[in-house]
Amino acid sequence: MMTKAIPWKAIRKLLGVFIIFVCFFFIYSPDSEKDRRRVFERRVRRETSECGKVVSDCKKASNKKSCKIVDYACRDGNLLKGALGDYYCVNESIFFVETSFSNVLTPRQACAIESTAHHNPSFQVYVLMTPIKAIDFSDSYIKIISTLTNVHLVHITIEDLVCGSPVWKWFVSEKWKKSKWQASHLSDALRFFLIWKYGGMYLDMDIVCLRSMEHLRNIAITENWERVASGILIFQKGHELMKRCMYDFVQKYDSSNFVANGPGTITRNIKAYCDMDNIGKISGADCNVDILQPAAAFPIPSKRFQREDVNLQNALDFSENAGTFLESSNQCRDST
Repeated sequence: MMTKAIPWKAIRKLLGVFIIFVCFFFIYSPDSEKDRRRVFERRVRRETSECGKVVSDCKKASNKKSCKIVDYACRDGNLLKGALGDYYCVNESIFFVETSFSNVLTPRQACAIESTAHHNPSFQVYVLMTPIKAIDFSDSYIKIISTLTNVHLVHITIEDLVCGSPVWKWFVSEKWKKSKWQASHLSDALRFFLIWKYGGMYLDMDIVCLRSMEHLRNIAITENWERVASGILIFQKGHELMKRCMYDFVQKYDSSNFVANGPGTITRNIKAYCDMDNIGKISGADCNVDILQPAAAFPIPSKRFQREDVNLQNALDFSENAGTFLESSNQCRDST
């Protein structure tokens, strides 16, 4: 009786293929944060391809040079498209965003915009508004702001503005509609996107500027040395920290939490990016990020702001000596 020879050669080949497959899986599986982010970015690009075709030549901006863009990245300057078909070539400007769908400005918002434009004359200031129909240019505060030569009031459509970015998928999912703080959470998403894509400065609409910020680069600020504030962001275009914040916001968005998506996002990512758990030591961590002390922008802590013993003039004088801006000044309240 003849016995059939065992095909060792074929078995060795199969075993070799299996070992190669196992090694490939463990080496290239998305275990690291970098690999997981790369996989997520590929998925975002695939999912957002439906929101816009690749554009080879953009329309000529109203009063700026022509731009060329590929998808959402403007290669020559930075293209910003308004809801009315108007285009702006933006270069590290100052951004305010009004995301409550209002078509007018409050007195405090107008004060913030005017003070910033006045103290930073070499910067263009873009006020991005989201009215349901159109900006009301007959409004008294809109009229005042419209006279400032370095201010642009731009009616935007958020879906079009963030097209091609990870924020687009988050926005059209309408998760933000479940939030009690829709306007705040929309601005949280837009601030990281805007500063990553265009560079420059993002300021909340209650930030009153007392002196020039034109010399600042790659700056964030802390309220209390425990958490980084997100109401003032000054970073160069494409900064890795802003990119991380944008992706992290989309992945970990929490509609039930007021502060987790803004201050929480940047605090978590700035610690990871600079590999430093102590916010007070970030500036010395050699990660191209500086943290300004609370006195630079928060001379009146929010918990003390409504107390009668707060001397506003002393706070103003202190802020002039200690920093560059002031948040939520009494002189710019809605009641004025």
